[in-house]
Amino acid sequence: MSTELYKSLENQKVLISGATGFIGASLLLQLLELGCDVTCVNSSNPLNEKYKNLKVTHVTYSNSIVSIEPAFRKGTFYAIFHLAGYQALDLNSETLNTTLNSNIMFGCHLLELARQYNTEHFLYAESFFQFDEQGSYLPRNIYAASKQAFSDMLLSYSINGMKCTSLVLFDVYGPLDSRDKLFQRLDQACDSQTELFLTPGMQMHYAIYITDVVSAFCHAATIYSGDAFNRFWVFGEGRTLKSTIELWCKIKEKSLSISWGAVSYFPNQVLKPFTGKKIPGWESQVSLIEGLKKI
Repeated sequence: MSTELYKSLENQKVLISGATGFIGASLLLQLLELGCDVTCVNSSNPLNEKYKNLKVTHVTYSNSIVSIEPAFRKGTFYAIFHLAGYQALDLNSETLNTTLNSNIMFGCHLLELARQYNTEHFLYAESFFQFDEQGSYLPRNIYAASKQAFSDMLLSYSINGMKCTSLVLFDVYGPLDSRDKLFQRLDQACDSQTELFLTPGMQMHYAIYITDVVSAFCHAATIYSGDAFNRFWVFGEGRTLKSTIELWCKIKEKSLSISWGAVSYFPNQVLKPFTGKKIPGWESQVSLIEGLKKI
């Protein structure tokens, strides 16, 4: 991956939350390649075995601001990449509590310490599920609502002088992704010969390859537009869901049994998600065809 866009990030002191996740782990490796002094703030979830021997400082967040404050006392962070988040498959009393703590309180603790200890730049991962077709706020689930709640906190801090950037992410994919996402589901359906009952498939899908997402975060950390709060959209080429799945089948040389239109679109389904302003000077480099060949 070319680092010319963000060479000024080299050797900086940075903090990353969510390094146990697919996107966070990929960003962690890039930051280390840039020679950054990296602190990882994790919950009780440990890093993957293959990352354990990396030269990083580990801090465990135990639902309190005091549990992570020592990491801030050891020197000023140039950038904080807040990627940690929780999305419940089934909403109940327990998962609601975890959602609020993970997606709002954890970030607020990081944000307040960033303010107190003069962090240069706070970066956050948002979801396109927070917005309607015009880019106005329309949370389609509790996950999106909790992400927006923290975005509002971020805006509040930026109004009071902190440099903050949110990147709105679409469907991120790449090799060794174990999450329950579209391409993983297609693989499973193909292997099990399960018939898929889907919507008509006319909703737009903007899959974005993992290396493009990592480069977007790194580049966003090094630019400043003059505004305290910036929101940029990080997305790949747009295809309908039906076209995306047909392309997957063609590239993978696999066949699927799909009943298109067997189920209705979800309530408040956004058929054409809003794609707003891109990061100045940044463009995605991996086409969907190229990306699908890599997974």
